[in-house]
Amino acid sequence: MLILSVHTATASLGVAVVKDGQILVEKILQPGGQHLENLPDAIHQTLKVTNNKLQDLDGFGIAKGPGSFSGIRVGLSVIKGMALALNKRVIALSTLEILAWQAVNKGCLVVPLIDAGRGDIYAGVFDKFEKDIHVIQGPLLLNIEEIENLLSVTGLRRSTLCGSKELLNIIGEDNRFERKVIDHISPGALGNLAEKRLQNGLFDDPQTLTPLYVRRSDAEEKKEKVISNMSGNV
Repeated sequence: MLILSVHTATASLGVAVVKDGQILVEKILQPGGQHLENLPDAIHQTLKVTNNKLQDLDGFGIAKGPGSFSGIRVGLSVIKGMALALNKRVIALSTLEILAWQAVNKGCLVVPLIDAGRGDIYAGVFDKFEKDIHVIQGPLLLNIEEIENLLSVTGLRRSTLCGSKELLNIIGEDNRFERKVIDHISPGALGNLAEKRLQNGLFDDPQTLTPLYVRRSDAEEKKEKVISNMSGNV
């Protein structure tokens, strides 16, 4: 199978082409770029390296969040549009799933952490197998204190915390957990997991596919505040 995978949910845009379990090419742009402007060219250049065209693909892998609201929308919009135009399959995965998949080998509980801003963290607990990954808990939006409660659900099993060095340094030392620093979510890992899902007949309807935000947007919170104030003045 030939999969084009796209990750735009964090500051580092990523595109990869995966075929039969092998990452043919993986392109990760440095943070600070504009995803909307950079994504089309990144897709074009990545396919060019592998001498493939969009029509050659068996499907698309896309990160649906949580992460940057605008980044998630950019990636989903582009992939949904191409999938509908070309009648291709779409496999949407959470950023936490992807991070957990690239962190460890099979047979281990994984707790991926992603900076959510405002002092909060996106987190989850996953069990990784050879051919897939199972969600035990999450995705969740937690503060630092609540992370300690989340870690307690892993029990006595060998577990791995993964995420940026900054986030892992925030969590206190705990001998129950291994730690793995991952600076960038891998679009290649996304492609590998998407390919496995597609091989098992699992895919999403691009017409109904929606972002996984977990947190409400600033616009939604402001709207609720305005409505609340208006109601209080009636």
